[in-house]
Amino acid sequence: MNKNQKLTEEEIQARIREVNGTMAQEGMPLTKELKQKLYD
Repeated sequence: MNKNQKLTEEEIQARIREVNGTMAQEGMPLTKELKQKLYD
């Protein structure tokens, strides 16, 4: 992805859900705090 390209709100949330799902499979779901840090 180009550094100048901005993600939409929906794309950001989808990526966070994807990461959370992967981490949950390993028994380490993301906390609300970590989700917020990724979002920011």
